[in-house]
Amino acid sequence: MADTPERVNYNAFHDPDESELKVNERNKLSNDKSIFGQKSQSPSESKAIFEKKVVDYQVNEQELAKKIAEASKQYFLAVKDRTLKANRSLSKDENEKMIIKSLIDICNTLNTDTSQPEGTGSTGLINLILRVCLEQRDIINDLSYKIYQLENKK
Repeated sequence: MADTPERVNYNAFHDPDESELKVNERNKLSNDKSIFGQKSQSPSESKAIFEKKVVDYQVNEQELAKKIAEASKQYFLAVKDRTLKANRSLSKDENEKMIIKSLIDICNTLNTDTSQPEGTGSTGLINLILRVCLEQRDIINDLSYKIYQLENKK
């Protein structure tokens, strides 16, 4: 028996007949959520949807630009305020905290906006802080020069 070749079961490799294939209705998948299963929109509907998205985007950008301008203006006014800490009221301190919170919220909004480059909010906030540092440098230099002049008058 060692000389006879092994028998291979060719039935394992045959194509099943259509009668052997049974479609189970419970296993059918729904194409409702598929982009291929949806009815295609007419060009005018697609254009209208696109135009609405553009208008919404532009409105959001304008609102955000207004918020940025207002928060930056308030921040610069708070920085330029010359009131001593001992003379400041609690409401002024709370107002400063609210300004900082609004700047951080705007920064986070810009950072999570997918239509903006990555890090736009952080870059804007850093830019604002650096501008304030330059303003403070100018004030310090001015005061230093005035002290120098007073000392030389003696």
